[in-house]
Amino acid sequence: MKILFKIIFNILIIIGINFSAYAFSTDWKISSDGVNDIIKMRISSATEGVVGLYNIPISLEIVTSPGWKIYWRNPGDSGLPTEITFDGSQNLKNFNILWPAPFRFSTFGIDTFGYEGKIILPINLIPERVNEEIKLISQISLLACNEICIPFNQDFELNIPNKPHAPNLNTRERAKYLSLVPKPIIPKGFSIGSIALNEDGILLERIKFPVNNYDVFVENEKGINFGKPIKNGNNILLPKLNENIKILDEELIKLTFVLESVSFEKKIKIIQTRQNINSYFSFFEEITIFILISFVGGFLLNFMPCVLPIISLKLGSIITENLTQQNNIRKSFVFTSLGITSSFLILAIALISLKHFGHSISWGMQFQNSSFLLLITLVILLFGFNMLGLFEIRLPRILLDLMPKNHQGFIGDFLRGFLTTIMSTPCSAPFVGTAITFAFSESYSIMLIIFFTMSIGLSSPWILVAVYPKFINYLPSSGKWMLKLKYVLGVLLLLTSLWTLSMFSKSVRVNNSSENYYSENGPTLLWEKGLAQKLASEGNIVLIDITADWCITCKLNKFIIYNNKKINEKIQNGDLKIIQGDWTLPNEDILNFLAENERYGIPYNSVHGPNNIEGIILPEILTVKTLLNTIKQVKE
Repeated sequence: MKILFKIIFNILIIIGINFSAYAFSTDWKISSDGVNDIIKMRISSATEGVVGLYNIPISLEIVTSPGWKIYWRNPGDSGLPTEITFDGSQNLKNFNILWPAPFRFSTFGIDTFGYEGKIILPINLIPERVNEEIKLISQISLLACNEICIPFNQDFELNIPNKPHAPNLNTRERAKYLSLVPKPIIPKGFSIGSIALNEDGILLERIKFPVNNYDVFVENEKGINFGKPIKNGNNILLPKLNENIKILDEELIKLTFVLESVSFEKKIKIIQTRQNINSYFSFFEEITIFILISFVGGFLLNFMPCVLPIISLKLGSIITENLTQQNNIRKSFVFTSLGITSSFLILAIALISLKHFGHSISWGMQFQNSSFLLLITLVILLFGFNMLGLFEIRLPRILLDLMPKNHQGFIGDFLRGFLTTIMSTPCSAPFVGTAITFAFSESYSIMLIIFFTMSIGLSSPWILVAVYPKFINYLPSSGKWMLKLKYVLGVLLLLTSLWTLSMFSKSVRVNNSSENYYSENGPTLLWEKGLAQKLASEGNIVLIDITADWCITCKLNKFIIYNNKKINEKIQNGDLKIIQGDWTLPNEDILNFLAENERYGIPYNSVHGPNNIEGIILPEILTVKTLLNTIKQVKE
């Protein structure tokens, strides 16, 4: 009996050791002032294992005693930020703290930001080697304040095993606080007109929020804080708390808007307003400038490689059809222009609907959808076969009967306008990114105006021919060359369909690679949030490249950059590190990253270095000179 008891006892000890080695949480550690308990904290894992995860969810759980508070990442006018490090951990490459929205504590005119009671700080761990155990060693440093302030430091150890990932008892509670983390995208029903620095503080104009009870927190590298928002109609003033706010002129700031049901962040470069200027005139001036930018951007899309196949389709229609009469020429190009304008407005309405119902939107997002890719592949393939004379595309008789007889022959021109719009969205010409960013961040009516103006810019060559149809006379006279050109253009469309088919093929595959890979141009790191800043703080020069297989402009940039000897030498010698993010398929992290940087499409490129860790965002079309000059700017 004693032997059986010893065996059972030893088995229970072994089970207990194994259980403690892979517990989902550390023990609570309680800190006191020597008399009363003030704060307790622990580290917990929200997964049973690491296998199958590239971001490992853990949490720092903190409970303060009544009357005591701890601080946010920005403590405000006094206090110290809560700090978390993982020095000495094994198989840990990086980590990202997700800070829930803070509270404002005002005492004797001093505003501080933080938490009280129970708070969970979600943390995502990024392993060096996926699917392998992580041995976590964490160091927590925080300041707890009541009538007095007391600093506390605690160390924790936690192992997360190489078992299949699965939710555990901590998952739901972590998710609750994760939902309180401010989103990088302005939610539906909210809009912000302009943000500027004036002599009284930061002025937010034309604010449209569905509720009146909210707070705004300001973060900047200068450490300057602002008071609680003062509301005046649709405007908000964040009052200055000191006199040196002018040093924030043209600085990047982050605004965190905290409401009862939702919170979000907005990064912006703040600019000091000119005195005695009418804000409405300023807004009209701003709208006028962006209308001009959107027109020029739309016009330049005609010269981007993604639109060239559709221009060839139009040339083919001129060759194939009898457009000798000026009236027919005019109608043909008018219908193409109407197709472009109509499709742009439909696209704008579709994006507005998605945004209204809380979905994230971006320029070219339809190319991440496999169904769309399959459809557009078939459409371009049919047009290509039609160009080669294999068959003729005819509309159903029902649709033709709905059209006046004198317009029935121009349905194809109208549809070519639609196709021009669709194929223009994978490209980002100069000024397009600026116009799209403005449109997506303004009201729905402004968005419609910008899209309409861009459609006029894109269709302006067609409109010009419709107004002056004699331009067609500059084409060479008909002959065998026209038939040969028709076949060449047909082959060009078939090649375009192969390109879209390759994107469709990739969209239905699941790529689980998370290792660094070696491209023909040198070692390339896979994108993850914060990696560029980490490398830049260590003295490296880093280029972030967010790209996609459907982004023709991205491929053009790569061709220009990687074929330059100086830049290639920097990459091969390790003087320039490339971090690449693939946005061919939907990726919420990349979408949020773009939104944080006020970009709603790609290509996205930024250069980071010791002299500018946050980085300098480059224009859509890269040049070697621009890249080399930016590298010099971010160096020490």
